[in-house]
Amino acid sequence: MNVDSLPPEEGQKLRELVDAAGFFTLPPKLMKPAPQPWDFQHAMQVEDEGRKHSVQFHSDAAPEALRRLAEEVEARSSRR
Repeated sequence: MNVDSLPPEEGQKLRELVDAAGFFTLPPKLMKPAPQPWDFQHAMQVEDEGRKHSVQFHSDAAPEALRRLAEEVEARSSRR
């Protein structure tokens, strides 16, 4: 999802969630210690001003701010 293609207030909200999650400082994987086959894995990649970072995570193992970011991205994706 390209935030520049969103209305300015929506793009700004996503940028704020990326910052709040400290996305570029997160480890590449945030996984449960003993995942089950049915545990959903998220994969998120963010590019901003030449920086690029990817994180794979289980919601149960992610910080609250990263879960909020993922929920917002999913909500916007489902509206398209």
